[in-house]
Amino acid sequence: MHTAVVTDKWPSSTHRPAPGTKIDMPILLSCEIRDDKITKVREYLDMWSIVDPDVPHHLYS
Repeated sequence: MHTAVVTDKWPSSTHRPAPGTKIDMPILLSCEIRDDKITKVREYLDMWSIVDPDVPHHLYS
């Protein structure tokens, strides 16, 4: 889980949380390792969980 605080710079949205709101967002980090070193990191954030948490996502329901 990633914890963040909403700021005024949050992308505009009709479902934007109020500035100052703390949110918890599921996150997955995928790493590539080569020769015992991390060479690439990809972050996958579940934005749907904070945009409209009361409406099931069509891929998950």
